[in-house]
Amino acid sequence: MNNVFCYSNYYNLYSNERKSIERNSEYIEIISNMLSEMFVIDGMTHENTTHLMRTILLYGSAYLKHSENSDIICGGSYVNCPKADAVYPDHYIATKTDFQFDGIPNNDAGEVVCYLFPSCSPLTQIFRFASQFAEVDTSLVNNIQFARIAPIAAVSDDSTKEAYEKCIVAMLGGELSNTIKVPFINVNGKSYQLDILNISDGKYSEKIQYLSMYHEQMISRLCKMFGISYTYISKQANITNDELHNSDDFCAIYPLMMKSNINECLDKIGLTAKFNKPWEWIDRLEEMHDLSDNAIDNSLGTNEPSPEPTNEPATEGEE
Repeated sequence: MNNVFCYSNYYNLYSNERKSIERNSEYIEIISNMLSEMFVIDGMTHENTTHLMRTILLYGSAYLKHSENSDIICGGSYVNCPKADAVYPDHYIATKTDFQFDGIPNNDAGEVVCYLFPSCSPLTQIFRFASQFAEVDTSLVNNIQFARIAPIAAVSDDSTKEAYEKCIVAMLGGELSNTIKVPFINVNGKSYQLDILNISDGKYSEKIQYLSMYHEQMISRLCKMFGISYTYISKQANITNDELHNSDDFCAIYPLMMKSNINECLDKIGLTAKFNKPWEWIDRLEEMHDLSDNAIDNSLGTNEPSPEPTNEPATEGEE
């Protein structure tokens, strides 16, 4: 039982430097895992789908060899120069333990190179956001600790020390009315009371609030960039529904680009990616835009000028 307890609390045994590294690594994992859930690929297991997404996010592109029984997924990169009429080179190299691909993927054999962004570069924003989140967490920990540190008293005798410590214990227990009797020292006609080293400050608690707000705003920025219309709202009682959703078009840009690119790749081997549930609203947004465009087209059609009348005589049967 003690071994389990020690293992579950290993974090507290780390040095401050190691804790900072752990916080940063954990946020990289959290962000990568979140973005890896963006798509569902028909014909691939959830495990392989998220593995493919994570590989592309961290490598920029990935080699995929798909079959009914298994999938080989390996990060890699294009080499050499593309042909005049091509965007990417044909040659691709991907390596990992016990596997290496060096050549041109054969789509007929289920081989394809997958990417999410036109540059085929890793999503380095993951590391930048993770670093900022880790820094905010570190500042929160420090300010929380300093906010609860009592002032240090410089005393000259044991009775004053005992009275001061008793007073501190009472205050920590919730007591508001406390008194401590200390001797006065008269030096050159001036009286000196208990010396206090004030290393704590009530403003630390204000910093905790602002740091928490900033943390939420960072989450909002990250989510909006990748298709989750999450807006941190603080005391905005009069905010309207339109204001809540006025960033939907911006939120959809990156996911739509990622969906278009991954499907262009997967289509070569007969697979299709669709948005997972948290991102399905983007499909509905596209449908709404299509309906709106059609409505505008129909409206423009009804406003076309009617044909001008002619002076030709009416044929028989016409009025």
